[in-house]
Amino acid sequence: MADSDALAAPELPYKTGPFRTPVRRVLSPMDMGGWLQSEAYGNLMGFIQAVNSAVKGRSMREYAESAEGALPLSPAVQALVEMLAKLDAMVDEIEPVDQPMRFGNKAFVTWLDKAVAAMPGLIDDALEASGWAAEHAEARGGAAEAVGATEPTESPSPAIELVAYLSESFGNRLRRDYGTGHEMYFVAFMAALAMIGYVKPDEYAALAFRVFADSYLSLARKLQTKYSLEPAGSRGAFGLDDYQFMPFLWGSAQLREHAFIKPKSVLQADIVDMYAQDYMYLAAIKFVCSLKSGTFEEHSSCLYSITSVIHWTKINGGMIKMYKGEVLSKFPVIQHFTFGSIMPFEPPAE
Repeated sequence: MADSDALAAPELPYKTGPFRTPVRRVLSPMDMGGWLQSEAYGNLMGFIQAVNSAVKGRSMREYAESAEGALPLSPAVQALVEMLAKLDAMVDEIEPVDQPMRFGNKAFVTWLDKAVAAMPGLIDDALEASGWAAEHAEARGGAAEAVGATEPTESPSPAIELVAYLSESFGNRLRRDYGTGHEMYFVAFMAALAMIGYVKPDEYAALAFRVFADSYLSLARKLQTKYSLEPAGSRGAFGLDDYQFMPFLWGSAQLREHAFIKPKSVLQADIVDMYAQDYMYLAAIKFVCSLKSGTFEEHSSCLYSITSVIHWTKINGGMIKMYKGEVLSKFPVIQHFTFGSIMPFEPPAE
């Protein structure tokens, strides 16, 4: 496993529009080479590495709502937390239906349709509440009209692209499943927010802790359990996790150089329980163990094998390499991704 210190995060480009309806470009395995050379790939990995650096050695308690002396959230981050809370509240209104299938409750489709219909307005609200819209008057409003267009269109509002990524972040409507590809869409959503200047680099830790971990992951796991979503592309015990990857990547960065929590500490239930609220990696381990029966070694052999690694630094570098290989280099995942002006399919300009 490589040391992630060697993977310096490049500076993300600043996007000013015009923005356009994102469309699919990876239509066959032959298109994967174009994806790996695209600006979108570089932007996504650049953001992942920037957040990885921002959370290194830091606890989620720094921004925890209930923690004494917690750091305040910026208006931009707070607006995203509130937006996701509204989507979460919709889940409470829609109960699972009786059906013969074990996986993929049809009520998930009801929730997703309601959530997607609300997203243009919710994103417009977040852009306003954060102060971003006031600084970009030319891009104000118009999200609903642009998103609702029947043909690909351009818009001064970035919401046309933000909605495209957010709406794919929670699972597939037809298959009623969820996996790392959907999680990747939410990472793209956050990266897009960074590239339009909605969030600044000094807000990346709060974005990872309060928006991604506390809000998005909580909602995704709620959907997963309440509506019994099928894991998309699961590799069973031989994969890292059936549903998510980023809590392990960014979570291992949090634990780098930790004084006493070592990779093998995840085998101690008391350590996991005590620090799950502080570290994404431990929270993910706790959630996996709550869902699966048998020993940790049996149901999560890949995660179990990682406990033999001595240093979190090596694990963190390996997670970045693994994400590139197991998620970003897989056609079944990338074939669904859409490209616009924030995440272009074209190679970056020289």
